[in-house]
Amino acid sequence: MTIQFIDGKSSKTTEVLARGCRDAAALLCETVGQSIDLMVSQFDFLTMETRLACAEIGDQPALLGASQEFSGDLSGHAYLLFEASQGLTLVRKLLGQHREPDFMTEIDQSALTEIANIVINACLDDLAKGCRGEVRSAVPAPVRGTLATVMRGGAELSAGAMLLCLNLAFRLPEDHVAAELILLTPADAFAGFWQAAVRDIRIPIPIHG
Repeated sequence: MTIQFIDGKSSKTTEVLARGCRDAAALLCETVGQSIDLMVSQFDFLTMETRLACAEIGDQPALLGASQEFSGDLSGHAYLLFEASQGLTLVRKLLGQHREPDFMTEIDQSALTEIANIVINACLDDLAKGCRGEVRSAVPAPVRGTLATVMRGGAELSAGAMLLCLNLAFRLPEDHVAAELILLTPADAFAGFWQAAVRDIRIPIPIHG
């Protein structure tokens, strides 16, 4: 299966994605009592094979983050992933810790998982509101390793799946931290879901053959 690519930069699409990030940033600010902005810098519709192939160019970085299953009108797996040093920088900043980000403690991992829970749920909730549907999320699980390693949980979807890959920028006082939010979901189900949420753009359609 391949994906018919579209322009994912339309203003309507950006509005939908940005709304979820604003909600996540507001909740993070309330939780940690610090100023923080969260923005989408880029996003793409990709296949699993394409995204993994991109990760294999050059050295594969060690990633930290969390994965979360979701179900309902849209189902699949969501991943919020940071390069290891970036994830630890964000956690230490939000926890008010100032030691060098050289290793991850249990408290660090719990904090990173909660950040992922907030961001993933805010974005899924926003998409669900857009199509007047319902999406239920499971408890997030911490992940660690290369991209291929952490995405094994969604391998059963890969034959008929697509990825919505969002590059995110966390902006804190004196620090910017990059992350990637990946939604892995069946392509045919996502097409109808996305069309309802973003009504004035074309959607990616699976092409067989």
